[in-house]
Amino acid sequence: MSLKRKALDSLGILKDMFLDFLRLSHGYALGMIFIIGLGFLFELAGWWYLMLLAGGLGGFFMKKNGLLCFVMGFIGIAFVWSCFFIYFMIIGPLFEFTVLIGSIMGSFLSFLETMPNLIIIITIVIGGMLGGLGAMNGTFIAKIIYYKEEPKEGAKLKAKKLPDK
Repeated sequence: MSLKRKALDSLGILKDMFLDFLRLSHGYALGMIFIIGLGFLFELAGWWYLMLLAGGLGGFFMKKNGLLCFVMGFIGIAFVWSCFFIYFMIIGPLFEFTVLIGSIMGSFLSFLETMPNLIIIITIVIGGMLGGLGAMNGTFIAKIIYYKEEPKEGAKLKAKKLPDK
């Protein structure tokens, strides 16, 4: 198989993955819109701890694969927090603030004093973890609600007849 053919096949796979993402039956695009939209809303309101709820409501619409929903929730909330950090870099002295926080926390964690911008990365990762765990929980709750399975034949309880008196 030629290199050109392999490249075209991989582009076809990427196209199929993108179309699968946009398909409404899976709900990935709708879930990502909910995660990012609610993430911005909660962040503007100052409720950073509700990123778990934003991920959960987005994951509720995805309801297929827990790991994929975790990744989508992580990316969505990390994107939201990254946008806010970029905004704060534009309007104010964010790096000086991280140097100050790094020097304060440097007494506890010495590596933060030498790399104060690591605080921003740690914060984005923590936010992404909140969104990812929320999305995964929302997915599992949706599976419990929507996909009720009948027990298998061997797992059914057999009722015994009581003897007549």
